[in-house]
Amino acid sequence: MAMLYSSFPVMVIREVVPGCRTYFESGWCYSEYVAAFLGRQLRRYSSDFLELPEAKQLRDVMRHNEQGDIILKLMTSIDSDLQQKHFRSQDDRETVRRMTYVFLLKKLMLDAIFQDNAYVLYQICNALEDEDMLRIAINQPVNCNVDTLLHYAVRWGRTGSVRVLLEKGAYKWLRNRHGDLPTQKRSIFRFWSRAAWACRNITGLQESVIDAESVSDGFANQAARPRSHTLNKDLRVHGLNARDSVWQLDA
Repeated sequence: MAMLYSSFPVMVIREVVPGCRTYFESGWCYSEYVAAFLGRQLRRYSSDFLELPEAKQLRDVMRHNEQGDIILKLMTSIDSDLQQKHFRSQDDRETVRRMTYVFLLKKLMLDAIFQDNAYVLYQICNALEDEDMLRIAINQPVNCNVDTLLHYAVRWGRTGSVRVLLEKGAYKWLRNRHGDLPTQKRSIFRFWSRAAWACRNITGLQESVIDAESVSDGFANQAARPRSHTLNKDLRVHGLNARDSVWQLDA
């Protein structure tokens, strides 16, 4: 869900039939709105929704906190709102919280790769491992071209990040929308890239070639699995530059 709403332009239609709860009273609808807002997918079709109080609250959290505390602050803010939203069951509420948490960690992973901070990337992978969500999250597409984190790590020449991702279970055989593996650009192997060489030669998981979209189907089901522990939203990641982020808000 978060992958879909954060990767493609979103049109919000909040009209509901008489007798139903409003758009922002619904916990699921609110979570989709948060994913679209943080994924910067509202501007094309729903720019008026960027000026709502819900958007202002999220924007303020993003702008007034250091990068290392953003996960904690955003989850605290979103948690507070989710407590006021309607869900059919408490299990649904916990599923949405977990999916939102993993979505935020994936965004932070992209920042760690962009800033060539393999140590922070390793920390975040460990946090996802604790939630039993790493194998799915690390291979989910992160944009409308169906690129994975490994695609970005190779494209940006981040050899250290490539090593971490492969060690933590990233699939090197996932193709994006153009049919490219992480080591390719328009079907041509990146023979000039050290990161691509590392991706080809480091021993990782030996899966068959599949589409990146196929790993996304089980994300919600995995998030909904019962846990014996509560969500750890207290993760603090230090060492990332808040001003050098690939997912800063455009509003």
